[in-house]
Amino acid sequence: MLKKLFTLAIIACTALIANAQKFEGKIDASITVLKAPAEMAGMEAMMGQQITSSFKGHRSHTLMKNMMGTTAIITDSIKKEMIILTDMMGQKTAMVQPMETNASPTENMGLELNGAKIKKVNERKLIAGYDCKKAIVDIADESGVVTSVELWYCEQIAPVEMKGEIRGTPMEFTMIVEGITMKYEVTAVTKEVVAESLFAIPAGYTLQTMDQMYQNFQNIEQD
Repeated sequence: MLKKLFTLAIIACTALIANAQKFEGKIDASITVLKAPAEMAGMEAMMGQQITSSFKGHRSHTLMKNMMGTTAIITDSIKKEMIILTDMMGQKTAMVQPMETNASPTENMGLELNGAKIKKVNERKLIAGYDCKKAIVDIADESGVVTSVELWYCEQIAPVEMKGEIRGTPMEFTMIVEGITMKYEVTAVTKEVVAESLFAIPAGYTLQTMDQMYQNFQNIEQD
Protein backbone atom coordinates (compact mmCIF):
# COMPACT_ATOMS: atom_id res chain seq x y z
CA MET A 1 0.00 0.00 0.00
CA LEU A 2 2.89 2.39 0.72
CA LYS A 3 4.07 2.00 -2.87
CA LYS A 4 0.56 2.89 -4.09
CA LEU A 5 0.44 5.96 -1.84
CA PHE A 6 3.87 7.03 -3.08
CA THR A 7 2.71 6.74 -6.69
CA LEU A 8 -0.41 8.80 -5.92
CA ALA A 9 1.78 11.46 -4.31
CA ILE A 10 3.91 11.82 -7.44
CA ILE A 11 0.83 12.07 -9.66
CA ALA A 12 -0.97 14.60 -7.51
CA CYS A 13 1.95 16.92 -6.84
CA THR A 14 2.28 17.93 -10.50
CA ALA A 15 -1.06 19.75 -10.37
CA LEU A 16 0.22 23.29 -10.89
CA ILE A 17 3.87 22.91 -11.98
CA ALA A 18 3.69 23.51 -15.71
CA ASN A 19 2.91 27.20 -16.07
CA ALA A 20 3.53 28.62 -12.60
CA GLN A 21 6.50 30.80 -13.62
CA LYS A 22 4.42 33.96 -13.25
CA PHE A 23 3.29 33.07 -9.75
CA GLU A 24 5.39 33.17 -6.57
CA GLY A 25 3.82 31.86 -3.42
CA LYS A 26 2.06 28.74 -2.20
CA ILE A 27 -1.09 26.85 -3.00
CA ASP A 28 -2.68 24.57 -0.40
CA ALA A 29 -4.87 21.70 -1.52
CA SER A 30 -6.28 18.43 -0.30
CA ILE A 31 -6.97 15.02 -1.78
CA THR A 32 -9.87 13.12 -0.27
CA VAL A 33 -10.47 9.47 -1.13
CA LEU A 34 -14.11 9.01 -2.12
CA LYS A 35 -13.96 5.35 -3.12
CA ALA A 36 -11.35 2.61 -2.85
CA PRO A 37 -11.21 -1.01 -4.09
CA ALA A 38 -12.68 -3.64 -1.77
CA GLU A 39 -9.25 -4.80 -0.60
CA MET A 40 -8.52 -1.26 0.62
CA ALA A 41 -11.87 -0.58 2.28
CA GLY A 42 -11.53 1.26 5.58
CA MET A 43 -8.23 2.87 4.55
CA GLU A 44 -9.75 5.91 2.86
CA ALA A 45 -8.75 8.33 5.62
CA MET A 46 -5.19 7.02 5.61
CA MET A 47 -4.89 7.66 1.87
CA GLY A 48 -6.00 11.28 2.12
CA GLN A 49 -3.35 13.91 1.43
CA GLN A 50 -2.71 17.48 2.53
CA ILE A 51 -0.67 19.31 -0.08
CA THR A 52 1.32 22.56 0.00
CA SER A 53 2.87 23.59 -3.32
CA SER A 54 5.34 26.48 -3.39
CA PHE A 55 6.45 28.18 -6.62
CA LYS A 56 9.37 30.44 -7.44
CA GLY A 57 10.20 31.10 -11.07
CA HIS A 58 10.98 27.84 -12.84
CA ARG A 59 11.07 25.79 -9.61
CA SER A 60 8.43 24.23 -7.41
CA HIS A 61 8.33 22.44 -4.07
CA THR A 62 5.35 20.31 -3.15
CA LEU A 63 4.96 18.82 0.33
CA MET A 64 2.39 16.09 0.82
CA LYS A 65 1.41 14.85 4.26
CA ASN A 66 -0.54 11.75 5.17
CA MET A 67 -0.77 9.36 8.10
CA MET A 68 2.32 7.45 6.95
CA GLY A 69 4.67 10.44 6.76
CA THR A 70 5.66 13.07 4.21
CA THR A 71 6.70 13.22 0.58
CA ALA A 72 8.29 16.34 -0.88
CA ILE A 73 8.84 16.80 -4.60
CA ILE A 74 11.12 19.50 -5.96
CA THR A 75 11.05 20.32 -9.68
CA ASP A 76 13.23 22.46 -11.92
CA SER A 77 11.75 23.04 -15.38
CA ILE A 78 15.06 24.36 -16.77
CA LYS A 79 17.14 21.42 -15.56
CA LYS A 80 14.21 19.09 -16.37
CA GLU A 81 14.89 17.49 -13.01
CA MET A 82 12.73 16.15 -10.20
CA ILE A 83 13.88 15.43 -6.65
CA ILE A 84 11.66 13.18 -4.54
CA LEU A 85 12.13 13.23 -0.75
CA THR A 86 10.36 10.77 1.52
CA ASP A 87 10.28 10.71 5.30
CA MET A 88 8.35 7.63 6.43
CA MET A 89 8.74 5.42 9.47
CA GLY A 90 11.98 7.20 10.38
CA GLN A 91 13.58 6.60 6.97
CA LYS A 92 14.62 9.70 5.03
CA THR A 93 15.43 9.04 1.38
CA ALA A 94 16.05 11.21 -1.68
CA MET A 95 15.84 10.33 -5.36
CA VAL A 96 16.78 12.44 -8.39
CA GLN A 97 15.25 11.69 -11.78
CA PRO A 98 14.39 13.42 -15.08
CA MET A 99 11.01 15.14 -15.28
CA GLU A 100 8.34 13.73 -17.56
CA THR A 101 8.17 16.29 -20.35
CA ASN A 102 5.71 14.65 -22.75
CA ALA A 103 2.69 14.29 -20.50
CA SER A 104 0.38 17.24 -19.97
CA PRO A 105 -0.13 18.54 -16.42
CA THR A 106 -3.65 17.20 -16.31
CA GLU A 107 -2.48 13.76 -17.44
CA ASN A 108 0.06 13.75 -14.60
CA MET A 109 -2.78 14.57 -12.22
CA GLY A 110 -4.68 11.48 -13.30
CA LEU A 111 -7.11 13.43 -15.47
CA GLU A 112 -6.47 11.85 -18.89
CA LEU A 113 -7.87 14.15 -21.60
CA ASN A 114 -6.75 12.26 -24.71
CA GLY A 115 -9.91 11.63 -26.71
CA ALA A 116 -12.04 13.29 -24.05
CA LYS A 117 -15.03 15.45 -24.87
CA ILE A 118 -14.93 18.76 -23.04
CA LYS A 119 -18.04 20.88 -22.64
CA LYS A 120 -17.92 24.33 -21.09
CA VAL A 121 -20.75 25.05 -18.67
CA ASN A 122 -22.10 28.49 -17.90
CA GLU A 123 -21.59 28.16 -14.15
CA ARG A 124 -19.15 29.76 -11.74
CA LYS A 125 -18.23 29.43 -8.08
CA LEU A 126 -15.59 30.70 -5.68
CA ILE A 127 -12.87 28.26 -4.70
CA ALA A 128 -10.24 29.55 -2.24
CA GLY A 129 -11.50 33.06 -3.01
CA TYR A 130 -10.99 32.77 -6.79
CA ASP A 131 -13.62 32.91 -9.50
CA CYS A 132 -13.74 29.50 -11.16
CA LYS A 133 -15.44 28.25 -14.29
CA LYS A 134 -16.96 24.82 -14.83
CA ALA A 135 -16.50 22.20 -17.51
CA ILE A 136 -17.79 18.67 -17.94
CA VAL A 137 -15.18 16.24 -19.21
CA ASP A 138 -16.37 12.91 -20.64
CA ILE A 139 -13.54 10.38 -20.62
CA ALA A 140 -13.81 6.94 -22.22
CA ASP A 141 -11.69 4.08 -20.87
CA GLU A 142 -10.20 1.25 -22.95
CA SER A 143 -13.47 -0.68 -22.86
CA GLY A 144 -15.48 2.33 -24.03
CA VAL A 145 -17.10 3.08 -20.68
CA VAL A 146 -17.53 6.85 -20.30
CA THR A 147 -16.89 8.66 -17.03
CA SER A 148 -18.06 12.27 -16.60
CA VAL A 149 -15.79 14.52 -14.55
CA GLU A 150 -16.94 17.86 -13.15
CA LEU A 151 -13.92 20.14 -13.47
CA TRP A 152 -13.61 23.61 -11.96
CA TYR A 153 -10.73 25.77 -13.20
CA CYS A 154 -9.38 29.28 -12.63
CA GLU A 155 -7.89 31.50 -15.34
CA GLN A 156 -6.23 33.95 -12.92
CA ILE A 157 -3.38 32.04 -11.23
CA ALA A 158 -1.16 29.81 -13.39
CA PRO A 159 -3.13 28.81 -16.48
CA VAL A 160 -2.53 25.37 -17.95
CA GLU A 161 -3.52 24.59 -21.55
CA MET A 162 -5.89 21.61 -21.51
CA LYS A 163 -6.11 20.23 -25.05
CA GLY A 164 -6.94 23.68 -26.43
CA GLU A 165 -10.48 23.50 -25.13
CA ILE A 166 -10.03 25.33 -21.84
CA ARG A 167 -7.15 27.19 -20.25
CA GLY A 168 -6.81 27.52 -16.51
CA THR A 169 -5.51 26.09 -13.27
CA PRO A 170 -7.48 23.02 -12.16
CA MET A 171 -8.99 23.96 -8.78
CA GLU A 172 -11.34 21.07 -8.10
CA PHE A 173 -12.10 17.75 -9.76
CA THR A 174 -12.45 14.04 -9.17
CA MET A 175 -9.77 11.71 -10.51
CA ILE A 176 -9.38 7.94 -10.67
CA VAL A 177 -5.90 6.49 -10.13
CA GLU A 178 -5.29 2.74 -9.91
CA GLY A 179 -8.93 2.14 -9.07
CA ILE A 180 -9.02 4.77 -6.33
CA THR A 181 -11.48 7.67 -6.76
CA MET A 182 -10.14 10.88 -5.22
CA LYS A 183 -11.29 14.48 -5.05
CA TYR A 184 -8.67 17.17 -5.55
CA GLU A 185 -9.51 20.64 -4.19
CA VAL A 186 -7.47 23.81 -3.74
CA THR A 187 -8.13 25.28 -0.30
CA ALA A 188 -5.93 28.42 -0.22
CA VAL A 189 -3.74 30.53 -2.51
CA THR A 190 -1.10 32.78 -0.91
CA LYS A 191 1.23 35.14 -2.76
CA GLU A 192 4.50 35.40 -0.81
CA VAL A 193 8.29 35.24 -1.12
CA VAL A 194 9.44 31.61 -1.23
CA ALA A 195 12.72 30.68 0.50
CA GLU A 196 15.58 29.34 -1.64
CA SER A 197 16.24 26.61 0.92
CA LEU A 198 13.07 24.80 -0.15
CA PHE A 199 14.73 23.70 -3.39
CA ALA A 200 17.73 21.87 -1.90
CA ILE A 201 18.02 18.34 -0.48
CA PRO A 202 17.99 18.71 3.32
CA ALA A 203 20.68 17.20 5.50
CA GLY A 204 20.03 13.68 6.73
CA TYR A 205 18.57 12.26 3.50
CA THR A 206 20.12 9.23 1.75
CA LEU A 207 20.21 9.16 -2.07
CA GLN A 208 18.54 6.09 -3.55
CA THR A 209 17.15 4.78 -6.83
CA MET A 210 13.43 4.33 -7.45
CA ASP A 211 13.79 0.55 -7.04
CA GLN A 212 15.57 0.99 -3.70
CA MET A 213 12.88 3.38 -2.50
CA TYR A 214 10.09 0.97 -3.43
CA GLN A 215 11.99 -1.85 -1.71
CA ASN A 216 12.09 0.25 1.46
CA PHE A 217 8.31 0.58 1.33
CA GLN A 218 7.96 -3.18 0.99
CA ASN A 219 10.25 -3.73 3.95
CA ILE A 220 8.22 -1.30 6.08
CA GLU A 221 4.98 -3.10 5.17
CA GLN A 222 6.48 -6.46 6.14
CA ASP A 223 7.70 -5.23 9.56
